[in-house]
Amino acid sequence: MTRQKGDKTALVHDAIESFTGSFSVAEIQRKCPGVGIDMIRRVMKDMQTEGVIECIIRGRDAKWQKVIR
Repeated sequence: MTRQKGDKTALVHDAIESFTGSFSVAEIQRKCPGVGIDMIRRVMKDMQTEGVIECIIRGRDAKWQKVIR
């Protein structure tokens, strides 16, 4: 089985899109077991910059949500 470039990014995007309401990094990790925490954080940072998600609670137990457009 070969992975194509962007597979892990797409996996994280799909996991985030599947959430309704708020979610945490730990919940994304459970949905994407083959993806490292650094990759998850990078994808989330990119999505935050694009205005797709926002952090609603900061800190160790940070919560995120999708931005309603």
